[in-house]
Amino acid sequence: MGVDLSEGMLVAAREKAARHPHGAHVEFRQMDAEHLALPDASFDVVVSLFALHHFPDPAAALRASRKGRSSGRAARKPSCVACAMPVA
Repeated sequence: MGVDLSEGMLVAAREKAARHPHGAHVEFRQMDAEHLALPDASFDVVVSLFALHHFPDPAAALRASRKGRSSGRAARKPSCVACAMPVA
């Protein structure tokens, strides 16, 4: 599942996915990553590449992703020092 607050980014992501052999298996939803509108434990892994520094409250986004993960695993590539902050 791909999540973005911007409908324009979702359109671009859907277009890119449509060109990929497995793109039909990806769902995209418009929502705020700091307040994911998903049930607890509804996904296994979170992957965030160069995104956290765009959020007003990166720690809130990390907490929201932790709440939704069933496995507790996450992969992220921090693009700034603020993105690498620990979350309690």
